[in-house]
Amino acid sequence: MQNKETERLVKLVAGIVLAIAGVAVMLMNITVVNFRFYRIGPVDTAAILLIILGVLLIWAFMANRPRVPVMLIILDLLLIIISVIMGTRFRFKQIDALTIILIIGLIASGIGLFLSGMIGPLKGGRKNEPDVRQVGSKTEKLLQEEMKKEELHKQELHKEELNKEEQL
Repeated sequence: MQNKETERLVKLVAGIVLAIAGVAVMLMNITVVNFRFYRIGPVDTAAILLIILGVLLIWAFMANRPRVPVMLIILDLLLIIISVIMGTRFRFKQIDALTIILIIGLIASGIGLFLSGMIGPLKGGRKNEPDVRQVGSKTEKLLQEEMKKEELHKQELHKEELNKEEQL
């Protein structure tokens, strides 16, 4: 039991490390060309979002139960972050194909290991159904036990039929 848990933990941590390494290599090959807030035509979205943030802050301090304003403040801050990201121009440096394969491979394998560690082994749909990955003696033993149960059930049904015929 503990062996499976440590295996899952190792997969989880290894997946996180590989994914972070892939993202780090990718970020080392990006250059920021221009940094500003996103604009829709002549209108700067940051100004609108900051005005909305100010109104929400006033509402949050004046409200008795500030759940809704706090949620809207969090949403507004996320929109400000998205506006900054959308207004920033990125450019990849010239890199060779090996580096691109390395980046994609690290990120994909990291995500795969992370998900494998999170989800764990694949289980069957029924409660007593064995693990799908199990093969060999355990599965054979379970099948033999089920066959014995079915045989005993058939024998009991046959005995009941004989008893009914004797009574007639």
